[in-house]
Amino acid sequence: MRAEVAPATIAQLLLGVVVSLGGCNRPGPGSAEALAGTVMALAFIQRQLGDRSREAMALDGAGEAYRELGQPDQAIAFHLRAAAVHRQLGDDWQLALALEHLAAALIEVGRVEEAHRWWREAVALLSSFPDPRAQRLRRRVESVLGESAG
Repeated sequence: MRAEVAPATIAQLLLGVVVSLGGCNRPGPGSAEALAGTVMALAFIQRQLGDRSREAMALDGAGEAYRELGQPDQAIAFHLRAAAVHRQLGDDWQLALALEHLAAALIEVGRVEEAHRWWREAVALLSSFPDPRAQRLRRRVESVLGESAG
């Protein structure tokens, strides 16, 4: 007799494998392509599980990885996608994080005014969170905005 396995269980197992494989990726030849494949697999699996929030978090994480790899244009594309999903879901915390990441990538390509616009929105969103982590991030972003205004 063969046991039935729910599709969600299979997807969760696959997600674990993909996450493990993603941890094996190291900077070097082809690392950006390996990263893109891993992240797109993560996002696809999360979408199949119906978890748009985690899908968007995976996209935002990809943006951060691309920024660290020196590919800010790719980072911007991923952060924009993540921010759009978080905005649709009404997840202000994750939206603020994605906007902060987006602004940092925009600075790297010289799009300062656009970066400031997203940072200002992130500050407004973070102001509604009283926890220390949110307040530290808000103060840091406010500091960056203040320094560039002066």
